[in-house]
Amino acid sequence: MGNKLSTSQIPVIMTKTYVEEKFVHDLAVVEGLNISELKRLVKMDGIESSLVLSLQFEHQRLLNIGNIWKFSLLTKLEIANNFIDEIEGLDSLSRLRHLDLSFNCIKVIEGLDGLKSLRYLNLSSNEISLLENMENLKKLETFLVRHNNIKSFGNVYYLAQFINLYCLGLGENPVMQEPNVRHHVIAVLPQLKFLDFLLVTEAELQEALFVHPTDRETDDSFMSRNKNINYQSTEDFSYLWDINVPDKEAFVEGLASGCGFQILLENDKNFCLLHSYPPASPVAENHRKDLGKLFDKWHAKGRSYYEQMQAEKGNFVRVILDVLNFTVSVSDEEEYSYVAFKEEIPKKLCLIYQKHIASEQKDQEVDKLKEKCYEKLHVTHRNLMNSLCMCFDLIFELVNTFEIEISSIIQKYLQDVHELFQEIMKIDELYILQLKEFYFRLFNTGSIYDMEVKDHTGKKIELDPIFKQLLTKKEFVDMALKMALTIHSALLQKKVKKLKISLENYKKDTLNSVLENDVLVKQNEQIRNIVAFSNKQKYIIDKFFANHITFKHYLGYN
Repeated sequence: MGNKLSTSQIPVIMTKTYVEEKFVHDLAVVEGLNISELKRLVKMDGIESSLVLSLQFEHQRLLNIGNIWKFSLLTKLEIANNFIDEIEGLDSLSRLRHLDLSFNCIKVIEGLDGLKSLRYLNLSSNEISLLENMENLKKLETFLVRHNNIKSFGNVYYLAQFINLYCLGLGENPVMQEPNVRHHVIAVLPQLKFLDFLLVTEAELQEALFVHPTDRETDDSFMSRNKNINYQSTEDFSYLWDINVPDKEAFVEGLASGCGFQILLENDKNFCLLHSYPPASPVAENHRKDLGKLFDKWHAKGRSYYEQMQAEKGNFVRVILDVLNFTVSVSDEEEYSYVAFKEEIPKKLCLIYQKHIASEQKDQEVDKLKEKCYEKLHVTHRNLMNSLCMCFDLIFELVNTFEIEISSIIQKYLQDVHELFQEIMKIDELYILQLKEFYFRLFNTGSIYDMEVKDHTGKKIELDPIFKQLLTKKEFVDMALKMALTIHSALLQKKVKKLKISLENYKKDTLNSVLENDVLVKQNEQIRNIVAFSNKQKYIIDKFFANHITFKHYLGYN
């Protein structure tokens, strides 16, 4: 567990002076420079925080974390083997990737909200009993928390939110003393490649998932303490999956379960009256049944094609996200590479001034170093812009591919709809002809004039006046049924036209949502970041080399 203070070890407070002296000492040891000269430089101008990428404070008897906030470009921080009991002062380190706080006295995990770039976190050998306050560490890949006091398996469920986590150290905690617990952990976190420094094999993973098939379910008592945790990614484009009302009406809903045939009845009253006449029910029911099957088939195809388009859209969005994230990663690497190069400048400058050469030669070498810095910055800026251009070239290639794929699905769907439309009209024409024959028989036999319609109780049903008017002449019935076929065809053609518009809008809305609302915004943001980074680094170079005469003065060179 965590370290304990002893009388033989005097604790130390991490002050600004302490940080500077530690930095100077480490730099002098690594580069073989004169410590006293470096101290005078630091005393004169302080440490340029943008030049510091890593700090180490191991075995320093530290009681606290302090005065680290100004090193905003810090990527690695090691403060292991100290007496620290509280995680603090790290909020500004948004670029930090590696943090080692092992072998301390930490009881509560806190103060990590600002570390959004963190990949590696070591909290082993502390006094931690609960995993919490880590929700912002979305990029966490390695998490070591061995030799602590973690008892509840709910803590393992808590780690399920870290989808990039591939290396976990959890050994020597009470929770890991349960039988077969390794399989249990792997089932909850199937993305792990290493668990307690042992490779997770494919066979082990399959066995774990077989033994614990439902182990993604959470522990109620544990989750109730963490009910405000958001387990959903903030970059999942979930708003794209909403089904618009026109989409539902055009090709997802509105046709099944008799609704399609009902549309035909509601839009043609004469046909509805002729079709609803009880003596015509044998023909009418078969008509309704056969057309209903075809409309159900239309609906089923609509649902199937819609799901295909949703899947294609999901793949498109995921690939776009991957490209954007990869570009950000490349940009980060370029920036880190430049900052690492820039971190060497003061060391190289000190080496130049320590050479036993004439002042003119030193000035020439300083000028060459300055030009080299400008050249490196220029190359970095060019690489950043090139990577951004390549990113958006690739995105527009993906857009073209998406348009081709989605257009292919739309074309197949419309072809199927055209075939269904023809089949529906063929069946509709057949049954309308049977209705016509039914009514013509009534006219020919004279039954139309003395037929009474009664309900199930035997009570006479009063017929609609319009229907009575239709039955006065055979020509009226003939005209009404011919018009019915024309109206039905027009209604369905209108439905198909609406479907085409809806499908095109679906494709267009998807592209607009991704490109205008996300890609272009990110593009403008990245361009601004590149320009800001380049301008800031140029300012730092100008400022740094403007002081080199002062450096020579303090170093005692003529």
